[in-house]
Amino acid sequence: MLVSHHTHFLISAAYNTLLCRVDDRGQETTLSNISVGHLGDLVTTQPTLAFSNMFRRNGSQYQDSSLVVQVVPKGIILLEWDRVSQSYQQKAIWKPVAMPERKDILPEITAASCNSSQIAVAVAGGKVHLFNLGESDNHPNLEEWKYVSVCFIHSNACAHLFLSSFKSPVGGEVSAISCTPLDPSKPHTTSIFVAYWKSNRIEVLALDRTRVLTLEATSSGLPGVIRSILPYNFGRDASKGPDHHPYLLAGLGDGHVAAIQLKGKQLGEVKLISMGAAPVSLIPCIVEGRKAVFAAGSRSAVLYLDKKRLANAAIMLKVGNSVFEF
Repeated sequence: MLVSHHTHFLISAAYNTLLCRVDDRGQETTLSNISVGHLGDLVTTQPTLAFSNMFRRNGSQYQDSSLVVQVVPKGIILLEWDRVSQSYQQKAIWKPVAMPERKDILPEITAASCNSSQIAVAVAGGKVHLFNLGESDNHPNLEEWKYVSVCFIHSNACAHLFLSSFKSPVGGEVSAISCTPLDPSKPHTTSIFVAYWKSNRIEVLALDRTRVLTLEATSSGLPGVIRSILPYNFGRDASKGPDHHPYLLAGLGDGHVAAIQLKGKQLGEVKLISMGAAPVSLIPCIVEGRKAVFAAGSRSAVLYLDKKRLANAAIMLKVGNSVFEF
């Protein structure tokens, strides 16, 4: 039986990863560090770029499971909690390889994002990969699709196969990536958002029914490097409706939040909100029953919709330069 509340914290440092257990005894709640010997195949010798619980897929149905995915610079690891050994056991793995034309670039993952069934990663050299959690003979695996913006070549492949990839001279290295669904009730998305260091632009990639990613829209150049991306619907209508207000939010390295209204396949005008001078992190939240986003830079604020217009309310915090959901 799966629990419906959070039981652990995963902490990523500059060179390693820690896993802590939440010990809730009613009146007292503490955190205890789990020793490496009890973590099984969970990677602790590298920083974690993304970590998420994963649904198990049974045909077109998605079900709760004991699967998690961990993304580290050296690869993507699909893990399952084993009740007998009380540790994580590896079920599938994917590792980036060097591009034939750029063997001087270390094949590492530089940015990552996960939802309940998909993993989007960017690899050094400008490559973008999208994985979907699949099943083969009742064994979970990673199914891969690739996007190449330089010549719009796409390919389908199993995770254990590797096809040639290309670097985009237009976008260059990826600074942020997101596969967060606009509708949080869905375990997957058909829109992937990718930002680049040199151009400070966001590309919207669309996944069609043939499992091919195509370029759908590109933002104008933003005033700072994009360090975080969050597509978010401030309304309660999941799709088109009077209370459907989708935005593309970008946390910039210069301390601004760029808010872009999503209008179908088009991107609206950019609204800039200052959060000080530090890179901005973004996390969705609910405030007094209203959908909102908590933004943290050297200053913090809650973004919300007021009379169908995006507004923000400052929050007084002495220190805060990142924020995470729990």
